[in-house]
Amino acid sequence: MINKLEAVLNRAARFVTGDYSRRSSVTMVTAMKADLDWEDPSIRWKVARLSNFHQALGGHLAIPARKLLRPVEQTSRHTSPSINNFIPIFANKNSYRQSFLPCTLTDWNSA
Repeated sequence: MINKLEAVLNRAARFVTGDYSRRSSVTMVTAMKADLDWEDPSIRWKVARLSNFHQALGGHLAIPARKLLRPVEQTSRHTSPSINNFIPIFANKNSYRQSFLPCTLTDWNSA
């Protein structure tokens, strides 16, 4: 699916710049996207996930995040945990590991 999305973005870059020449290789299309200042889709998805999680923590979304998650406890007397860090959700299945909460928690705690 990511390859198909990348192909659509490449065609869109060619359309926007008007460069349909056969000689423009993958590096040329990458340069076109850089000139257009287009973000990588994975970055946009990460920002959207983190934004939704932040809204859920604030009670603005119908996701009971505070009820589902456990905050990180103090691990030593020298460090104090952030009140917004949570214990990660571990998953055995790849499909669950890449779902909203486990994937977002990893990014949230590392920020």
